[in-house]
Amino acid sequence: MKIAIVGTGRWGRNHVRVLKRIMEKNTIDELVLVDPNLEILKRVSKQYGIEKYYTDVIEMKKREKPDAAIIAVPTILHYKIARVLLDSMDLLIEKPISSTLNEAKEIVEIAEKENRIVAVGHIERFNPAITALKENLLKIIKQGNITFINGERIGPGPPSSKSETYLSVAHDLMVHDIDIVVSLLGTLPTRVTAWGVKSENYAFATELN
Repeated sequence: MKIAIVGTGRWGRNHVRVLKRIMEKNTIDELVLVDPNLEILKRVSKQYGIEKYYTDVIEMKKREKPDAAIIAVPTILHYKIARVLLDSMDLLIEKPISSTLNEAKEIVEIAEKENRIVAVGHIERFNPAITALKENLLKIIKQGNITFINGERIGPGPPSSKSETYLSVAHDLMVHDIDIVVSLLGTLPTRVTAWGVKSENYAFATELN
């Protein structure tokens, strides 16, 4: 099996590291890297001993014809790259699947039309704490209905307030919490209500001053 990793940033390198480990068990034959940044490509290629790399995803597709690809690029590019690749390979797309609902629906429609697999990297489902929680919830559900779940997630925030590729905390973090709840309860929401507040990061502001 030949797998292409599109994007060699932080998450892309994580995939490369894990796939190289899997290659040692002879379940993957070859890895191919794709990233528009040639300098990063060469560095990652050298670090993990991967001979083939490309700066253009279309050229990679034509020359290498991989069996599957991992899309680990900024969310706003997921849809564009998925459309290029889905006609000839299965995909693992980092969460969220896309930046808009319409894009997500179209990715699913294309996958169904082409008879391709699309998986989304909701890794928190496999967090040992979440799997243990699910086991306990199943016991609780047998005794009655769950009426309320409260979650809080704290992260370092966007890489930069001026980042052109960063969308929102909902795309970056809240998508994990929504998927966790759906996974725990085994049902989809029937209604969604949301609101937001803007607050000053005093600790960060103080540090800057």
